[in-house]
Amino acid sequence: MRFYLIAIGLITGFGCSNKSNENPNQKLNLKPLADAIQLMELPYIGEYIVDSIRTASNNKMLLINSSDYKPSTTIISNGTSFNLAWDNNNKLIYISTLDTNFTTNEGIKIGSTLIQIKNLQPVEIDKIIGWGHSIKLSSGWSAAFCVDSTCTGRNLIDTDKVNWIFKNN
Repeated sequence: MRFYLIAIGLITGFGCSNKSNENPNQKLNLKPLADAIQLMELPYIGEYIVDSIRTASNNKMLLINSSDYKPSTTIISNGTSFNLAWDNNNKLIYISTLDTNFTTNEGIKIGSTLIQIKNLQPVEIDKIIGWGHSIKLSSGWSAAFCVDSTCTGRNLIDTDKVNWIFKNN
C-alpha cells in the first residue's frame, strides 16, 4: 500500500452553529484531534483503507447522506484536513473537507458562492432532504450547501455559499 503514516495532533474539528447557510453537523470548530493521521497522498474512492487508518478512527461515524452513517477518521494530506468514510468491505466511499485551505481544480473552496460555480460550468443541483444541496463539479468533487436548520428547507440562491466539499462513490 502507498500510505505512509505519522500520527499527529491537529487544531481542527467539528462543532455546531445555528447561523443560516451553515450545516450544524458540518461547521469547523477549534479543538485538538488526537486521531488525525498524516498521509502523503489523498486516497481515492474505491481504495481499500488499511488497518492503521481504520483503527485510528476510535469508532467515529460520519453522516455521508441523509440516512447513512459510516465509520470514519480524519486525515491530513498536504496540510489539508479531510474526513474519510468506508464501507463494510473497508473500501473508501466518501471523502469530505471543511478546510478553507482546500481548493478544487476549478477554484471552488469553502465560501465560494453558487453564482461562482454557475460561471464555471453548467449546474445541476441535487437535493438530499435533511442533508444538503450538492453540485457535482467537473473535477469529480461536489460542492455542498446547507441553507437553513434542515439544510434543504429552501432552494439555493446565487449568494449561497459552499459549506463543505466531498467526493463519493
